[in-house]
Amino acid sequence: MTTIRELPLKENFDIIALIKAVEERGYTCEPLEGGVFTVNDIHVSNFYFKITKAKLNPNGMQEVIFSLTYFPASNTELTSTGYDGKKFEQVLNYLDNWIALTNAYEKTPFYKDLLFTKKDSIIEQYEAEAFQEFKLLDEDADTHSFPLAIQLEIENYIENTVKKLEAHREKIQDNSQEKMQLNDVLEDLNNLRATQTHLTKNQLLLKLSTIVAKGRKIGLDVWKVVWPELIKMGLKELAALK
Repeated sequence: MTTIRELPLKENFDIIALIKAVEERGYTCEPLEGGVFTVNDIHVSNFYFKITKAKLNPNGMQEVIFSLTYFPASNTELTSTGYDGKKFEQVLNYLDNWIALTNAYEKTPFYKDLLFTKKDSIIEQYEAEAFQEFKLLDEDADTHSFPLAIQLEIENYIENTVKKLEAHREKIQDNSQEKMQLNDVLEDLNNLRATQTHLTKNQLLLKLSTIVAKGRKIGLDVWKVVWPELIKMGLKELAALK
């Protein structure tokens, strides 16, 4: 078990101060295997900010210096980058820049999303109708994820639906609006499969409702693929049993 006696006291104090600075910005930290800690991105993504090393400055200065790595590097580079020997204030500057960048990603629409703009009143109507069927009022619906058994059921639904929609896509003319819209639905399904364990119950159900709404907007033939099997799952009933 790691104890405070494994670190110089000054080093431990500065790490604690850095963790508190992260938390003041609305983020949380987790221990990093082989390093110090990683900052949890509040958005669902593969972005990260990690403090990989902390040590006393070998130049004899009574200060702690840090090594860090983060992703993405900038708004022009979707790569990781890192630095060694950075002081406390420098680390905070890098952290603030990274937070600003991740927030910009969250606020900026992806160009493909313009195929189904958020101001599309029909999509909003269909999404609201679907979500009304799903929305949970449980006390933990906005704070907890579904249990593993239900996550496996959802994964199975996504896999089967993707196969059916891919088969349907083969019948559609290349470069058509319908094919582009169907590709968007498939991308949403695959993204949900990859991220569902990061989502609360209602967050996941809202994403499923959006997929259903987009499918219905494309046409009833697509809606008949994405909706009936979802209803058969009985997510509300399953959630009530767990």
